[in-house]
Amino acid sequence: MKFLFLARFDDIQDEAIMRNGFPVTHSVYGLHYSINAANYLQFLACEKLINLHPMDTNENSYCDDLTEGKMSFLIIHALRNNPDDKKIINILKQRSKNIEVKRYCVKILESYGSFKYAKDVLDELEEKMRTEIDRLGGNPPFVKLLDDFRNKMLKTHI
Repeated sequence: MKFLFLARFDDIQDEAIMRNGFPVTHSVYGLHYSINAANYLQFLACEKLINLHPMDTNENSYCDDLTEGKMSFLIIHALRNNPDDKKIINILKQRSKNIEVKRYCVKILESYGSFKYAKDVLDELEEKMRTEIDRLGGNPPFVKLLDDFRNKMLKTHI
């Protein structure tokens, strides 16, 4: 998935015209839409597939953002809506590798509605993107990419 974002940016930087026998995204939809689309997909991938995924129980990679002390979209939502909460910020400061500490933080994020909020925002952005694709005349390969991504997300229970 990450390669797809990089390919979009690489095509723009190289001023490519074709990729795998198809016109590159920016030559069909323009530079601004292509960059926005690549950024949107990157946002989806980062927030839904990586790091704060409550279903990933691999101890070595579970909630890596917490171990790295990152202020992810979910963390920012929780802190903005619960400014007196010190538990989340303390967990981030610890940069803990302890899976139980990270599971506890995930439960806090769930109780604050951060996962639901992120899903709602992403659903809204996806709807806007699909509307814009339709308005511009469609892009079957890109729509397929969105569909594949949505199906992958449904399988992960986010």
